[in-house]
Amino acid sequence: MKPTSFKKATFDFGAPFDYSTFAEEVAFDDAKFNGRAGFARVKFLDHADFDRVHFSSSFDLESSFFHTGISCESAKFDKRGRLALNKTQFGGYAWFEDVEISAASAETKGARVRIDVPDDAKRDRIWLLGWSVREPETPDNGKISNREGIWGYLDSEPLPD
Repeated sequence: MKPTSFKKATFDFGAPFDYSTFAEEVAFDDAKFNGRAGFARVKFLDHADFDRVHFSSSFDLESSFFHTGISCESAKFDKRGRLALNKTQFGGYAWFEDVEISAASAETKGARVRIDVPDDAKRDRIWLLGWSVREPETPDNGKISNREGIWGYLDSEPLPD
């Protein structure tokens, strides 16, 4: 089945996808968001591709869930751009290679990463500089209500300007 595609789309006044569910693969490759890219509390149940996307404002993924994975390779943020991943859950791969986000903010407070995944999913995790996955202190701290597996924490240091 072909993915839902928003490839090369331009969203001039923002994109309110908040609270949506994408049950199949979705692709936003080469898209341009001139306003807020709203993906808060979205469930991505298959691959989500945001490669080479240009964000002039915020990319809001707060409290979203990625079952299979997300790719944001070569995404670009303008100076007022913001990447919000607070309370986001990454259940599979996460690819943030070559993201241009200097002078913007990236927030990961409360973000979780499933750590009991196959080795290929772990290999396919490339975080921004200064980001790392911290294992839970105890097995109980690694549990998330209504989610299978053991979940660690995505920690980040402030990005340089």
